[in-house]
Amino acid sequence: MKKVLWALLICLLLAGCRSQASSNEVTGESITVSVFDPMPKKAFLEEAAQKYQELHPDVTVNIQAFADMPEIKTADNGDGKTVAMISKVGSLDESKPDYINKINTELMSGQGADLIAVDVIPYYSYIEKGLFEDLGPLMASLDMSDLRGNIIDAAKIGGKQYFLPLDYGFSLIAYEPSLFTEEQLRVLESSDSMTIEEMADLAATSFDPGGEARMFSYSAGAMTTSLFDALLSGDYMDYADIPGKTSYIGDGSFAEMLETALSYEEKGYIPASLKEGDGGPVMRSIDDPQQPCYFKNSPGVALMNYFSNYYNKGKEGGLKNRIVTNGISMNDTDELMGLVKNSKGQIPFTTSQAYAMNANSKNKELAWDFLKFLLSYEVQMSSTLTMSGLPVNKKAFEDKALLSASTGEIGFAASTTARQNSEKADIGEINLSESALKALDAYKAAIEKYTAMLDFMPITDETITSAIRVEAASFFKGQKTAESAANAINGKVSLYLNE
Repeated sequence: MKKVLWALLICLLLAGCRSQASSNEVTGESITVSVFDPMPKKAFLEEAAQKYQELHPDVTVNIQAFADMPEIKTADNGDGKTVAMISKVGSLDESKPDYINKINTELMSGQGADLIAVDVIPYYSYIEKGLFEDLGPLMASLDMSDLRGNIIDAAKIGGKQYFLPLDYGFSLIAYEPSLFTEEQLRVLESSDSMTIEEMADLAATSFDPGGEARMFSYSAGAMTTSLFDALLSGDYMDYADIPGKTSYIGDGSFAEMLETALSYEEKGYIPASLKEGDGGPVMRSIDDPQQPCYFKNSPGVALMNYFSNYYNKGKEGGLKNRIVTNGISMNDTDELMGLVKNSKGQIPFTTSQAYAMNANSKNKELAWDFLKFLLSYEVQMSSTLTMSGLPVNKKAFEDKALLSASTGEIGFAASTTARQNSEKADIGEINLSESALKALDAYKAAIEKYTAMLDFMPITDETITSAIRVEAASFFKGQKTAESAANAINGKVSLYLNE
């Protein structure tokens, strides 16, 4: 973890230096890329821009981040060692409306950046108004055999490619065999995806409400890692049909979903929410990483961690960065069930970095060339691309996986090592131990299997999601009934969709 923090600190400091350098006089052709959050997106974009400009000295790529960079301070920890402390300046959530207004004003007036991150903006609204370029005609110049085609295709809207995802992430489910009956295990062993409700129904007959075990490792409440959020994200478009400008949140199904999440708390399936007056956020996770848990959700990137521990059982070695999700860690005795599907049988995924082209860009050719560059092997190997997802470039995935297996590091730390090692030796010269090779092969096979199953990227809107979470939190605090919370959300979302 220390390596990860120091790597992040270095990237942020370098990003700050490059940001100052970008204020120099622009010569030749130039484009601008706009992004909201500077961590780590701005650092990634500035690193990519620097590499691109080295190949094209007459070109300038300007990177604009709206939110403030975090403050980075150093201090003595008392042991004579200097430690880095990173703190946010202001609230990112409070800054989002201002950024959205800025982008909206620029695009509606025919101005704005050439490339715009599809992160917090209401991207469907801009697509509907013809403000984003259809990238389809330009994509003939892409070698799709190098990329995750199903991920890129799933990002299409109305059959057209208005933005390109650079990475993708998904949540997988592991289970603890000792907690299930033989009949239940046969069902799990024959499954590669289940809904949350199907998992709960399967385990209900053997679950002991008074026992130590929890059924799910999801947090409680209305936070991004909660059971509620997992239920929401899977069927998001059934509640808020953004293309159809219709909210179904008041028809009873959303209130039922709220009650389901609360019932899981009351049955002891997950930790209980903090109620009003208890202090702290409306969220609870399991405190002991080794607490028994029927089903454990974890990001796909953590699979290397799991397989490394599995093949190194009790032996020296294994990954140095052990990922704990919602207070629970995956153990080498756990087995993989697969992925979470929604009520329609679709397997959703997310992206942390995706970019659209301004339809009014004055230099679309250069903007497209840089966007293609962001999909290249060299750029996708960057440590700042993503901390919890996977690159869409297949070769970059292969080599990051190899480095993870060889260095015992994952995610950010592994790709930082990749950048350092690429300067020293050919990555093809890396030799793995027998256990590391088994872990690598198992990891790659699992990622290929699960990636091929991903087929759904819901159309979402940050403003709608924020409104949903705020009102849902009042329900979990005990301040509102499920029906009153749903009606309040429905009114806000309906008004917003029809502005």
